[in-house]
Amino acid sequence: MSGDLVRSDGWMTVAAAAKLLDVSSEQVRDLVRDGVLFATKLEGGGMLLINQESVLRRRAAAPHAGRPLSGKNAWAMLWVVGDRKPHWVTSAERVRVHRYARRPLSQWPRLLSHRAKVRHARAPGFVVDRITRMSGVGVGGTAAALVHGAPLVSNDTSGRELYVTPAAFDELRGIPGIGWSSSSPNLILRVLPAELPGDVVTLLTEPGVVPLEVAAADLLDQADDRAGRVAAELLHRSSD
Repeated sequence: MSGDLVRSDGWMTVAAAAKLLDVSSEQVRDLVRDGVLFATKLEGGGMLLINQESVLRRRAAAPHAGRPLSGKNAWAMLWVVGDRKPHWVTSAERVRVHRYARRPLSQWPRLLSHRAKVRHARAPGFVVDRITRMSGVGVGGTAAALVHGAPLVSNDTSGRELYVTPAAFDELRGIPGIGWSSSSPNLILRVLPAELPGDVVTLLTEPGVVPLEVAAADLLDQADDRAGRVAAELLHRSSD
């Protein structure tokens, strides 16, 4: 990576991110609005800066994999991977998501990027604990993978990934102590599509942690070799 594109503190300008991702500056801003890239503004509402790590994850997410699936089809694909029937899609869509489910894991981050709107925040530990106990919230990411037996070492500094319903997200927006513009977030909040069927939402939020295949998808989003190997191992175990 060219050294003049990245600031020494790990942030880059919109133009630099656009150059690395081979997209326009407006597309970079769209990715920020969609929660795909993490950004912050300089004090006083100045220049928008993009987090280097999120740009590298995006670049590694196989953009050649084709257009992302819609939210409902992304969840249909994960339901198929989990050997469940996605009853909310048509027969033709079901055939397509079966085909997508056989694609290489390197393409999953791109294909499944619309399964939830991603929001970043920072909160003290007791507030995070309170959020995880709320109705309509399910634990994802590394924490969920550990519950499913992933050979990972827990790291409290890595942050918590949570799936939340739109109603739960509206509720937690009013909780004091949550910072929504922090340059060092410790919460990844994945807001579920409003059109998901109730039984799907229940399986994602009421057992405490998301299903194994969803945790694997979260690991693949990290664009880390170790996390990718663990995700593959989890998925292989679920198919046995």
